[in-house]
Amino acid sequence: MMFFYIGAVALVVLGVVFALWPFIKYHFFNTDNTNADTVGRQAINVALYRDHLTDLENSLAQGNIDQTQFDQLKQELERNLLEDSLERNKSLQQNSKAESKLSTAEYAPKSSRQHIPMFIGMMILVPIMSFFTYQWLGNSHGWELKEQLEAQTALENQLIASNGNPELEKELSNLNRQIVSGLEAHVANRPDDLDSLVLLARNAVATGQYEVAITHYQKVLEAQPQAAQIMAELAQTIFIQANNRAVPVVGMLAERALGIQPNNPMALGLMGIFTFQSGSYEQAIRHWEQAVAVYPPNSPNAQALQNGIAQARSRLSENPDVAANNDQQADSQTQEQPQDAAAVKVAVSLAKDVPVKPEYTVFIYARAWQGAKIPLAITKVQASELPLTLKLDDSMAMAPGMNLSSAEQVEIIARLSPSGNAIAQAGDWQATLGPIKPDVASATVYPLIISQPLAN
Repeated sequence: MMFFYIGAVALVVLGVVFALWPFIKYHFFNTDNTNADTVGRQAINVALYRDHLTDLENSLAQGNIDQTQFDQLKQELERNLLEDSLERNKSLQQNSKAESKLSTAEYAPKSSRQHIPMFIGMMILVPIMSFFTYQWLGNSHGWELKEQLEAQTALENQLIASNGNPELEKELSNLNRQIVSGLEAHVANRPDDLDSLVLLARNAVATGQYEVAITHYQKVLEAQPQAAQIMAELAQTIFIQANNRAVPVVGMLAERALGIQPNNPMALGLMGIFTFQSGSYEQAIRHWEQAVAVYPPNSPNAQALQNGIAQARSRLSENPDVAANNDQQADSQTQEQPQDAAAVKVAVSLAKDVPVKPEYTVFIYARAWQGAKIPLAITKVQASELPLTLKLDDSMAMAPGMNLSSAEQVEIIARLSPSGNAIAQAGDWQATLGPIKPDVASATVYPLIISQPLAN
């Protein structure tokens, strides 16, 4: 950053010099040409004198004049040269006095008293204008962020080399939080900067700020619905936030990412975890084997997946049916909700004029009425199952702490997606209703009739 500031100051100084060059040139480099003119005229007179003297000498040698005439004419030439020199010196002195008087009486007030304040004003104004213009149009944040990212990479390498030095871990954590704060300020003014949004989300994950990461991953997906890698990273963030539990939305996002990019290793790994935790060990093995083929041999990721494959095969060899039943029971127990958990009952149906096929996907979810548009409860069904009445509750949360019970008011949405994309896009149809207060004991069933087309 120091080089940037030095360069900026140098450019400002050059700008001031350029703007005030006429003033500087006049006062510091202007020279009086009077002496040069005088010397030039004196040289001409001397040359004429020598020419005339040469003519006289030739006339004397040829006998046209005698010695007495020669001496008289020579004295006359010398006298004329001397008189001319005295006359010019006298004129020069008079002109010099006049110019000095003019400079003192008239020019000094106009030049010194007017141009010097202008010079000082320009010296102050140009740097100030340059500073505010750069703050408006420049990208000083980019320089700071570049240096922070370079420092982050250096700290990560040092941390690996030190085998987890606690001091380096603390320093890296503080730096990551600084990067997140700086990026949040940056994207607040530039919401369309998708690269910064992704960088912010990834650093938020590194600092454990999962809700911040989820919010910004979703913003990127709203702008780029087919970004398979971002879908996979969002799914992984939700998985980590859920204490390494593959909640339903993790499987939904991973499945959608694989529909766009079949060999995405992160999505394959998450899909393997989702199917493993649901007891579908054969499917988990297939997903993980496909991911192993993508990673370099003997890489840490490939070795971790090989361990997962070995564990899934062990479960199958022991008793596939019992293992699957035990996992399903464990999953249902972890999702079991207290009796006073918040819930919203909805009745979803399709309007008659909505074009639909039985295999189309319908997403039904609730999200906070104000704040981040992250689903607090979500499920999906096929269009062939409509009309349908169901209850959205905390068991359908994307992650712990992000459920219906955490919101005072919610908006409920039912969206028909021909593509099956978890992110809304043109061609979908939907119904919305809100605000609604999730109620424990309410018997109210809220109707959602899908009839509104989504435009580009």
